[in-house]
Amino acid sequence: MATRSRLDTKSDGKVLVIHTDAAGDLTVKFDAIQSITSAGDLNITLGGKTAVGPVTTSGTDVVVATRAGTPVEAPMSSITLVRSPAEQAAYEKTLHPGSDRAGQAASIWLRPDRR
Repeated sequence: MATRSRLDTKSDGKVLVIHTDAAGDLTVKFDAIQSITSAGDLNITLGGKTAVGPVTTSGTDVVVATRAGTPVEAPMSSITLVRSPAEQAAYEKTLHPGSDRAGQAASIWLRPDRR
């Protein structure tokens, strides 16, 4: 058995779904969560604005340590969405189908009609 496991998360603000290689999908009611700590970046939507960075909690607030250096702090109850980088990438692909072909070129040669 591998000692490391991929951990992907997503939440709609009502439940948190944690995907692990070892245990599959685990669903937790969001209001049952007492604290959140992430070593890596999470995409957190708080009151309509998204912050990206490692996440911790302070009392009843969530704190996102953004790359800009300014932490974003808001009540945990204001979280409407949580996505891991993998879940965020999958979501963004649905917004721009076919964008995985970026950088590919196509040439089309049209032959004049020979009547």
